[in-house]
Amino acid sequence: MSCKKIGNAIICGPSKEYKVGDPRPETDSYFDINEWAETQIRGGLKETQCPSCNRWKFPQEMSKIIKKEFAVSKTMKSPIYRIKLNICKKCANGE
Repeated sequence: MSCKKIGNAIICGPSKEYKVGDPRPETDSYFDINEWAETQIRGGLKETQCPSCNRWKFPQEMSKIIKKEFAVSKTMKSPIYRIKLNICKKCANGE
């Protein structure tokens, strides 16, 4: 049972014990997802933004598929840079 303070209210609900690196819970329960995310942050994992859907994901939610993007400086004096970014598993599966 975990309790969260939201505004002036305290809401308690069942939650599971999560470890750093566990996959995201399949349920849409606020308590499960929040407890999981707090565990990942406490463990030192940082979120990265998926270049396709622009959502922030933890490393275990990212796929091995790489999206290549090109960047050019505003002054056009520097060369074009290739940026390789991993996309999330949902975008890789076409969801």
